[in-house]
This record gives sequence, structure tokens and C-alpha cells, in this order.
Amino acid sequence: MSQTKLSALASLLRDGTTNARTLSERMTIRPQSLTRVLADLESEGLVTRSRAAEDRREHVLRLTPAGVEVMRQEGLRRDALVGAVMQHALTRTEIELLAIAGRILEKMADRWTTFVEVSQKSAVTYPSSAGP
Repeated sequence: MSQTKLSALASLLRDGTTNARTLSERMTIRPQSLTRVLADLESEGLVTRSRAAEDRREHVLRLTPAGVEVMRQEGLRRDALVGAVMQHALTRTEIELLAIAGRILEKMADRWTTFVEVSQKSAVTYPSSAGP
């Protein structure tokens, strides 16, 4: 499966139901380029397109259960590949450090939206990297 198809499926999995224009913006590709990708994904049974209730000219895109399964399998494939490369290229200590770094990044990501919302509402001073 092409990277463009995988990107479209990943966006629908992550962000949910949308229209083609919004999906093309998320993927930073022209809507015309996305048309063929969506036709292929629909013919493969991975997405559905239906008319929007509010605007019958617009199509609503949804991931099908088969599309969700493709993405689950892709995630497992990529996890196995990353694991194999890590086992081959890194020491046990380096792998443990990556696990710690991953937890730190998840912690930051969990707080990211809240921090950005608060900082936009008020003047936030950021700590200096220089000492006292």
C-alpha cells in the first residue's frame, strides 16, 4: 500500500470522519490528487464516502472496520520492524534510555494542549535555560 493511502487512513483513524477538502489539507496535498487515492481506498473497502447531510455536494469520509484492521496490522508491522532494528543496532542500556525518553515525551504530549490553551489566555513567562 502506498504511503499516501496509509497517510489518508491514518488521518481518518486519528481524527475521525471528515470531508475530502479537510483531509487533503491535513495531508498537504491537492484535492485532485486525493480523489484517486480515495477511489482506490473505497474500492478496497477501507473507506466509505457518503453525502453530507448539511451539504449534499460534499462527501463524508469514514474508515471502515477493514480500514481500521489495516491500520492495526500496519502498526504491528512497524512496531516489529522498529523492535528488530533496536535489538540489532542498540545496546540494552540504549534501549532502556529510549523507553525512558518515550515516557517523558508522552508526559509532555499529555500536557501540551492544556499548556498551550493556558499560555494563550495569559502571559506566560518561560524559564530561562541560564542559571540564577
